[in-house]
Amino acid sequence: MVIANQIDAGQRDKDEAFPVLMVDIALRLGVLIAQGENEIKTNGDVAHDTIRQILRLVCEAHEWAQDTMRVIDWAAIYFTRRLKFRGITAGRISEFAKNYSDDVVDYLDLVR
Repeated sequence: MVIANQIDAGQRDKDEAFPVLMVDIALRLGVLIAQGENEIKTNGDVAHDTIRQILRLVCEAHEWAQDTMRVIDWAAIYFTRRLKFRGITAGRISEFAKNYSDDVVDYLDLVR
């Protein structure tokens, strides 16, 4: 990341990292969902790798992004309303993200 290197080199203020990371998370989530929509058009379903990347993004997101930007809520809405997965809630994804950060083995049952 260019900005991270600039911050490390003292060329940019460390306070610039936080807003850039928040914009980055929102853009990456949007890109992944757009990718999933393209996969639905071309293949009839979202690739497992795209779902994995969405989950990884929300699990590795900063606490502020998870709580205030509500990326976990957005992922849950996408999974349940658009992809029709049953039993997936923001609370369950939040628990999964906490387990992920604590290195606890956990599985989401993505069932339609």
